[in-house]
Amino acid sequence: MNTAQDEFDATFVDGGRVLIYTRAPDVDNDPAELWFAVRGADGGYHQLRRLDARINAAGGWAMGPATDPRRPGVLLFSGKRPELSRGRSDIYEIRFDAQP
Repeated sequence: MNTAQDEFDATFVDGGRVLIYTRAPDVDNDPAELWFAVRGADGGYHQLRRLDARINAAGGWAMGPATDPRRPGVLLFSGKRPELSRGRSDIYEIRFDAQP
């Protein structure tokens, strides 16, 4: 799942079957977005996909995915959403289904 882009801030969901992480073409110059990958039979993570617009907003950025084991199905992340943000960065939570 590592590419020539910058990947960081990873967290596992669905018992380690899915890895959610932050990706930016160049972390110093480009907006960061959340992506996910699914663990294959070979143990590697494949099927890399960008998470949807509930997380990756046009004109914003998202990073720092986290989960709380006491709240399955909830994904927390930091970000800037132009239509919702009150500061330079806020914390958000959404329902997240790990099914690809």
